Amino acid sequence: SITNGNGTAGNPVISAASGVFTWNDVTASPQTIAIGNGYVTDLGGGIAYTLPATASFGDEFAITGKLGLWTLAQAAGQQVNFGSTGTTVGVTGSLAATNLGDSIRCVCTTAGASTIWRVLNSVGNITVA
Repeated sequence: SITNGNGTAGNPVISAASGVFTWNDVTASPQTIAIGNGYVTDLGGGIAYTLPATASFGDEFAITGKLGLWTLAQAAGQQVNFGSTGTTVGVTGSLAATNLGDSIRCVCTTAGASTIWRVLNSVGNITVA
C-alpha cells in the first residue's frame, strides 16, 4: 500500500504485504478454515476442516499433515477442483488425506457463497469425493 505524504519530509510511505500464511497447529476437530491461514494437522484422530462460508477471488489457504489424517468438507454450493477432477458440489463433496504428511494449497477461483477452489499444489495421494 502507498500512503501519501506521511513519510519523512512528506514523502509517501510504501508498505508491502508479506504474503505469508499465518500457520496454526491444529489439535482439536473440527476446524473452520480462515482465509490466509495454513493449518498443521496435529491430532492422532485426524482433523475435519470445513471451507469458509464465503471467499473472495484469489483468497488462499493451506493444510498439511503432521499427526493424523485430515478431511476437507464443503457447504452447499461449494466445490474444490483438483487437477481435472472436481469434488461433488455441496455438502457431499470432500478432499481427504490418505497418508501422514499429505498437503494441499488452494486458491479461490470463483467468489461468493458458492465458492469454487482450485488446488494449486499438493503432496501425497488426496482422495477426491
